[in-house]
Amino acid sequence: MSRSRANVTPVNAPDPDPAPIPAAQVPRFDLPDVRVPAGWTLGGLALGLLGGIVLGPGSAGEALLPAIAPIGTLWLRALQMTILPVIVFFALFAVAITR
Repeated sequence: MSRSRANVTPVNAPDPDPAPIPAAQVPRFDLPDVRVPAGWTLGGLALGLLGGIVLGPGSAGEALLPAIAPIGTLWLRALQMTILPVIVFFALFAVAITR
């Protein structure tokens, strides 16, 4: 005796005719309010530009260069420590996806 399973609805089956959700009940997804401190950003850019002009080649700042160089070296090494692993991860991820 075999039973027909044609009339059995699976437990996970979607509703064949879902009722539309009224517009008043649809959840709203608002973007967060992001405020960028534009004044501080532009001020830092201006200070960096002025610092580059004052400490640049051919200026009196060349005497300070040996003292400031280790800070720049540490900054670049820190960037390499954070960015290079991300690049390697995505490269390996891309290779793994294409296989």
